[in-house]
Amino acid sequence: AINPYMAFAVLDDLVKRGDVQMNYETAEKNYIKAVCKGLYKIMSKMGISTIRS
Repeated sequence: AINPYMAFAVLDDLVKRGDVQMNYETAEKNYIKAVCKGLYKIMSKMGISTIRS
């Protein structure tokens, strides 16, 4: 399991130290996009084709 608060704190730290060559907003957007793509891939393998609230 991934703790979202910890992931965003690590992103913030990486940006502040200069280990990531982008601003925090872009890094956050890229992280969320990557997590969503991974979840969608796992869900499709499980046979879940629709997402409902």
